[in-house]
Amino acid sequence: MLMRRAISVNVYGMRAVAATILVISALSACSRSDTDADQKRLTGLRPEILKVEPPPVKSSQIFALIGDANSRGRAIELIQSGSVTNVRDWSGDTPLHAAVRVGDIGLADELLKLKDLELDATNKADRTAVMLAAENGNIALVKKLISAGANPRLATSEGPTAIALASEAGKTEIVRYLKSLGIDDSEVKQKSERKRQMEVGDLAYRRSRSPELGMSKNDVVDGPLGYPDSINSSKGRWGVHEQWVYRGKVTLYFENEILKSMQY
Repeated sequence: MLMRRAISVNVYGMRAVAATILVISALSACSRSDTDADQKRLTGLRPEILKVEPPPVKSSQIFALIGDANSRGRAIELIQSGSVTNVRDWSGDTPLHAAVRVGDIGLADELLKLKDLELDATNKADRTAVMLAAENGNIALVKKLISAGANPRLATSEGPTAIALASEAGKTEIVRYLKSLGIDDSEVKQKSERKRQMEVGDLAYRRSRSPELGMSKNDVVDGPLGYPDSINSSKGRWGVHEQWVYRGKVTLYFENEILKSMQY
């Protein structure tokens, strides 16, 4: 009897142990499953947690990025996205104008890769990118833009072309280069001649004028009377009074450098 009870207890004990082992195994498996799930979830989130993306850049910010030497890497990224190809700033400049202004050939290269780039776009001052490059004396950018298809023969609304602007700015190397391409500099010569003729004509006109009330002292000196034989001057609350005496001709009276009366 006692033997049967002992055997029964042992059987029940073994069953209890087995059940306990099964429960522990099941809990362990659940724990591993939860841990694996948590690990996968954390692994999936980790790139989002560790990798912080910069905020998107608006197309209008391209000009500020180009103007800042430390931000031109981001400017290139924005250019490569194709979203800022021909945007304009307050002065009418495009990103290509801006790249030329700062003399950055790398930025210009990136822009020239874009298919819809307007090479000959003009800003509010009627300048194309190649005109700016010529005016600024950047021979490398002038050559690069022309090679890409920019037209150096275009003129502003006032008349000057790239070669004229380079000539006026004293950029002789660029003038020589543009002439080597067969670009005529006759416009430069004609403009210089027109300016000279205007100056000569203006001087001749002023020299032919007799003194008139309201003239300045400079106008009188440039006229037929020239400099006076003597000058008497006085100062008061009204300002400066001058008497210009031309012996045997006329006496002129100035108040604050303006001719107010004459006596023959």
